Amino acid sequence: MSKYKLSQKELEIMKVLWRSERPLAAQDIPIIQPNLNKNTVLAVTRGLLKKSYIKVSDIVYHNKVLTRIYEPTITCEEYWADSISDSSVNISVLVSTLIRDQTDDDELVKILDLAKQMLKK
Repeated sequence: MSKYKLSQKELEIMKVLWRSERPLAAQDIPIIQPNLNKNTVLAVTRGLLKKSYIKVSDIVYHNKVLTRIYEPTITCEEYWADSISDSSVNISVLVSTLIRDQTDDDELVKILDLAKQMLKK
């Protein structure tokens, strides 16, 4: 995947797609996120498609019209990890801050166990 920094509108649309349990048509996005204009969504989805952040999952009927439905090609976590690795963020400080802010001890233990397993590989 090419590394691009997403614009604010691109990120808003990606967040809608990441939260969705199914692929969405561009027409669905302004319904879910009303602050997004239909024309803006259409233009931004074309850009996201060109940058390979989304792909056409299928072509389906939507209100009696054949419509492309989109799904992300990258997860939210992959995007942010990629963004962080390209910045001057001190990873150790970031991780310790995230761990400090973790309120669920069981979840923290799972995270640390997973990190240990990954380091062993």
